[in-house]
Amino acid sequence: MKKNSNPAMQKYNKMVQAKNGPRNRRILDLSIAGMSEREIADEITRDGRWGSISDTTAHRVVCAALDRENELLSSKQDQLIRKELDRLDRMTVALFANRNDPRTADTMLRIMERRAKYLGLDSPIKIDANNRSTGEMKHTIDVSKIETPDLDAIIAILDKTENGAK
Repeated sequence: MKKNSNPAMQKYNKMVQAKNGPRNRRILDLSIAGMSEREIADEITRDGRWGSISDTTAHRVVCAALDRENELLSSKQDQLIRKELDRLDRMTVALFANRNDPRTADTMLRIMERRAKYLGLDSPIKIDANNRSTGEMKHTIDVSKIETPDLDAIIAILDKTENGAK
């Protein structure tokens, strides 16, 4: 949802959120309970406290609530990562004076590996299953359409090629 920088609109939006807070919590509870958006709209309308709503409104409310929860979780995750990185920094500082000791150096390397994992610095290892030199697949064969005698001939050719390459 786009944030509005107009103070009057911000105040209006806060008033609407305060007014609809209990309704929206009820909508989210019904969604968590497994009700469809149509069922939620029917239940809220039947309740009568908040008037009638459409399934589109129920959908919008659930999505907005989930977006807020995701932002909150993301923020908490960022805070936790920062806290863990700070701990790793303090460990590194404490160990640095003894960095020439092999056990300390190994511990510092493990700390560095952990920091790289938290920050996503390690790129995935690429395994080339097609062509070791270029990574390109030279030929694609749909084996399901090959007759058995032809398949035997192809296997023989591949065996010759493999044995000749060794």
